[in-house]
This record gives sequence, structure tokens and C-alpha cells, in this order.
Amino acid sequence: MAGENGHKLNTGLSVEIEVTSDIDTGELAYVNGFLGFNVRAIESGESGVLDIEPAQWDVILPTALNLSKGNLIYVDVTDLTGHIPDDSAFSTTSGGSKVKWAKAMTDQDDTTGQVRILQLPPQG
Repeated sequence: MAGENGHKLNTGLSVEIEVTSDIDTGELAYVNGFLGFNVRAIESGESGVLDIEPAQWDVILPTALNLSKGNLIYVDVTDLTGHIPDDSAFSTTSGGSKVKWAKAMTDQDDTTGQVRILQLPPQG
């Protein structure tokens, strides 16, 4: 019978990745079609885990975004250095190669860029 030998591997809140450039612990990264936070430091050529769980995070984003509570945040996944989105990759508008990533849960601090976000479930 189809599916009878299936077994759960994980909760689906993380994904195993292999990177082609170094990623520090806690960095937002785009790897193998997934956008999420890196669980531990990974060197180029190593495997690791990317956290894609829909959860609240305190992050620092470019102040030019001028985020207000409720804004959707998109990431242009072609605007990367290695696997890490450049500051110019973040936007509040959709289109092109932008992926809907998060929703602002607070207003962004004008000075530090800190904002609480809700990482949204992976799109696609």
C-alpha cells in the first residue's frame, strides 16, 4: 500500500541545508530555495539547519524601510552576498524575485533599525 512505510523526519520547522559560503549563527539566509535563520555557524561546503518556523524574532533591519506595525516585509532573493540578503534586498513591496518573508509586529526603531517580526511560513 502506498505510504505505509512513511515516517516523520522532523516537525517541518527547519530544513537541512548545504552552503556554498559561510553563514554565522542567527543570520537570515537564503539557501536551497528557503529563507530563514541559521541555527549555528556553518562554513562553506558544510551542512547545517535553517530555521523556517513561523515565529516572532527581534531583528535589526535597514532603517530606510521605516517599518510600521503590520507592514509585510519582502526579500529580493537575487540581491545576496553569498547566502545573506544585502540591505537593499529588503522591501515593503512585492514583485519580481521578492519573497514574502515576514510581518512587522512593532514599529521599527528609527535609530537602531530594531523591529519585532513574525517570520511567515515558507511560500511556494
